[in-house]
Amino acid sequence: MRLFSVFLTAAAVFLVAGAHPATAQFNLDHYKCYKVKDLKNPKFEKTTVSLTDQFGIVDGDYEAKKPFVFCNPVDKDGEGILNTDDYLTCYKAKGPRMDRSSRPNVQVVNQLGTLQLQAKKAFLLCVPSTKTVI
Repeated sequence: MRLFSVFLTAAAVFLVAGAHPATAQFNLDHYKCYKVKDLKNPKFEKTTVSLTDQFGIVDGDYEAKKPFVFCNPVDKDGEGILNTDDYLTCYKAKGPRMDRSSRPNVQVVNQLGTLQLQAKKAFLLCVPSTKTVI
């Protein structure tokens, strides 16, 4: 299983928003995320993966513990969907702790505004996925 990114957030966010064309251009859709329940067909097995992100502060082995959210691309305010086949499955993850003194501050700019945030704890691992409605 190839894992691509860790979402570092101060709180769980279930609407993932791309950027407004006036502020920045991204090749990423908006996503609406749903909390999920593992139907155990087959049951998800905890998986340990080695992760390195752009902060480089809490790199190391993380355990993907269980599925937590599934995200569909959405058409927000008539802006369209760039890729209707790109989905995210996010897993609760546990790994090395971030030292309080090394928590990075970031400025985020998107359609919902400009914010300054502090990354506190990595707790989700989101993986590009495919989807079949069953």
